[in-house]
Amino acid sequence: MGSIKKNNTVHKNEVTGWGNYPASTSAIFESSTVHQLREYVLTQKHLTARGNGKSYGDSSLGAPLLSCLGLNNIIDFDKTNRTITCESGVLLAQILELTVPAGYFLPVVPGTQFITIGGAVACDVHGKNHFAQGSFSKHVTEMKLLLASGETMVCSRTVEPDLFWATCGGMGLTGFIWQVTFRVVPIESVYLHVENIFCNSLSELFHAFRENNSAEHKVAWIDCLSKKNKNYKGILTLARPNTLVELSAKKKLNLLKVRMKKTFRVPFYLPSWFLQWRLVQIFNRIKWLVQLRAKDSASIPFSDFFFPLDTILDWNKLYGRKGFLQYQFVLPTLFAEEGTQLILDEVFASNDKCLLAVLKQFGDCDENALLSFPLKGFTVSLDFKRTDTLFALLDKLDEVVLKLGGRIYLAKDARMNLTAMEKGYPKLQEFQNVVKKFNPTKKFSSAQAERIGYIK
Repeated sequence: MGSIKKNNTVHKNEVTGWGNYPASTSAIFESSTVHQLREYVLTQKHLTARGNGKSYGDSSLGAPLLSCLGLNNIIDFDKTNRTITCESGVLLAQILELTVPAGYFLPVVPGTQFITIGGAVACDVHGKNHFAQGSFSKHVTEMKLLLASGETMVCSRTVEPDLFWATCGGMGLTGFIWQVTFRVVPIESVYLHVENIFCNSLSELFHAFRENNSAEHKVAWIDCLSKKNKNYKGILTLARPNTLVELSAKKKLNLLKVRMKKTFRVPFYLPSWFLQWRLVQIFNRIKWLVQLRAKDSASIPFSDFFFPLDTILDWNKLYGRKGFLQYQFVLPTLFAEEGTQLILDEVFASNDKCLLAVLKQFGDCDENALLSFPLKGFTVSLDFKRTDTLFALLDKLDEVVLKLGGRIYLAKDARMNLTAMEKGYPKLQEFQNVVKKFNPTKKFSSAQAERIGYIK
């Protein structure tokens, strides 16, 4: 290790992604200074960049790991230009704690606030408003990377644009992201007006998405454990910021107060028999009835809508020690309804039941993006317990997705092959060329990249 001694930690742990599959034992290097990170990079032949471990598969697994969690400083909050500059290990939760009381919010958030800014860029995360605001990269103005050579490089849309666009969604393979500048948006309060639309079929659900263009956020839950006359029920939830007129006097007293919800932690991995699909089927029926009898609309804090599972810490342990896989795909608008029906039917007929299904709408995507997941259409996330038969089922689903012009999300993947990667990401060759330029010896790699074999 040489002179790398101060303000850093090196430890060896068993690490996984959020799905708890696969697992590996890796040395993890963490430091609060870029200088020491650079020294460590120069001593290693191979490295994998890692954030807070919230990607689901093996994209942040490798040996050794270079953690960004020590880089957790917010450098500048420029309210005039509405930008934040921070180090890559800062969590979205830290950003919101700073910006919300000042009347600003992140333009794009995924389903958890416990991811790092570096991870948000590397996975080019999207939210429930992609159709209106795009993915995270749309709002990034500049980045600083630590390259395999040890050089620090600034990139943006105008400075080293090839590096910028390969890094957004590039899963950490172009270099180590250590500083990011991005835009925030003004808000009047922390409250959202939400409305539920109940649909008795996928056809109704897709129609409801198309008809409700004024909503700023849209997300649907699908009950794919119960099917009646080939139809799956679903609930589309719409959200928009509350106007001040709509808020009660009590809520107006705390317009920009971040409400800290009570959390509880799943203390251990539950036994494999606990989360059985028939139990979830009963829960789904209860959810439908409860929501049906609730008010048509409500005013709720943003955390209840954007981050509902953040109140259950380590909820991934509910799936047991074998872990789970989330299969997330996107299909172009023309084939989205047909393809979703085919996939849900294939899953329904199998022994591997989907325990949670979520549908979102994507809008136009930046043509410069190389490995960014979204394309104009609809994306579906399906959660499965890991079993011996699951991988064969997912291979069948890949065939449907690829035949209809879709692709699989790298941030959720733990088993995709090179053929699926090449067909799903038509700009892969351009990405490979950028990697050869800035990471020629493949010093920055990952278990996922090696498994798929998509960097040459």
